[in-house]
Amino acid sequence: MKKFTVCTFILILFMTGKTAYSEGLSGDIYIAGVSKYLWRGQDLYDKFALQPGFDLSLSSFSLGFWSSYHPDAEALAEADLTLSYSYEPMKNFTGNLGYTFYSFPQPVYGDSHEVYAGISYSGFLSPGLKLFYDFDDGDGLYAELSCSQGFSLGPEFSLGASLGFNAGQWGYESSLTVLGLSLSTVIPAGPVEISPVLFGQLALDDQYKNDDNLLDGYAGLSVKYNF
Repeated sequence: MKKFTVCTFILILFMTGKTAYSEGLSGDIYIAGVSKYLWRGQDLYDKFALQPGFDLSLSSFSLGFWSSYHPDAEALAEADLTLSYSYEPMKNFTGNLGYTFYSFPQPVYGDSHEVYAGISYSGFLSPGLKLFYDFDDGDGLYAELSCSQGFSLGPEFSLGASLGFNAGQWGYESSLTVLGLSLSTVIPAGPVEISPVLFGQLALDDQYKNDDNLLDGYAGLSVKYNF
């Protein structure tokens, strides 16, 4: 249980803030199902996965828990905790600073720690840049450029794109990783949101060819309750 000490400590601090400032607290709880688990170009699980989690926000601070459960293996493969701070350095721009604790209950990887910083623009195409630095087992830098645009075909859809660069994280050689494209929508049902998503990626380096294929992707569906 030692690996969860950091997670537990941060959660206690945040829940203490909830007691003192409950009127300003908001959040959500969700569960998602994905046909496979892709992360930063890596194929981490090539079968169906359940990915439950929750988010809590208080003023400019947020706490998020995310996990991945693999039914075929009957195992909780990953459980991550993220603490973040958002701010507005200027009009239409949002900055983010954060820390993530990566926990792997199954002894495939060692637990790891990552800090990140990002900036995004709320105008046309909503471009953004994030830099992630893992200072533990993942040891390295990862950068991601992203953009997205909403459009209507009756329902509202969002089309997103991302481009990654890995500078040595998790033992990979420095290179571009993948070009990712996503299509998603949100179906509101009272306090619940149902969100289907399609995601595809193009490997930009041989290290990210999954089963020697340039193309990969997944389909997913999440159900989220907001409070």
